[in-house]
Amino acid sequence: MNAITFHLPAEAHQKLKAVAVERGMSIDVLLQELTVSMIEEHEVEKRFRARAARGAGRETEALALLRRD
Repeated sequence: MNAITFHLPAEAHQKLKAVAVERGMSIDVLLQELTVSMIEEHEVEKRFRARAARGAGRETEALALLRRD
């Protein structure tokens, strides 16, 4: 596992600490979960945009597929 050091404004640190306490976890675990979640969301968005680009100009065909019973 790699370590990262960064600086947060005091108010943001206190809020982050409060969220971690409410969730019953350490700030480290909370930041790990937030980071993994953000990376997963980014990957999903990239896949969605790639699929949208592949389907560009084929809207009529796609709508016809949706209308089939």
